[in-house]
Amino acid sequence: MINYLDSYGSMYWFNYETKQNYCNSTMMNHLKNSGRVLEVKDDGLILGNSHNDGGIQCFMRTDNETCFCHFGEIEGWEFVLSINEHQKILSKINSTCWMEKNLRTYLNIDMFKEYDIPNNINTIRINGKEQILLFNTDLYYIINKFSTKKYLHQLNEMNKGIFNGGVPQRSSKP
Repeated sequence: MINYLDSYGSMYWFNYETKQNYCNSTMMNHLKNSGRVLEVKDDGLILGNSHNDGGIQCFMRTDNETCFCHFGEIEGWEFVLSINEHQKILSKINSTCWMEKNLRTYLNIDMFKEYDIPNNINTIRINGKEQILLFNTDLYYIINKFSTKKYLHQLNEMNKGIFNGGVPQRSSKP
């Protein structure tokens, strides 16, 4: 393992075997006290930085609560949903919109357009100071922003437990 400092002077550890970053409880408490951490307590639509603007770093608690594992970066307009009985459908939803994702990945062309969010959608807002989401478990599914836009109403129904099953159809609204 090696130690390194990020641009804010926070220390993380990188484990070459697992290829993951870790943060101890002392550092996580420091980050929380400085207002940089938002704990995820509900599912919903993430509103925050895009990947191009620095994204939103994600950590989860490990079993012993003394270490926190960095598991990736998400971006605004993605949907975070607890894994439930709809896991196969969530996987299918997340694999749609491959053209839009690949254009962004390989050609650096982002075709995403922001949209008006209906009032009944739960949102998780990340302000300018918060840059880290802390998950209590690894049992979350993160839907990319293109698929979220296409299936927002179905994701919201799954979130509220009122989805009636079957393969989701494209919503008539964004």
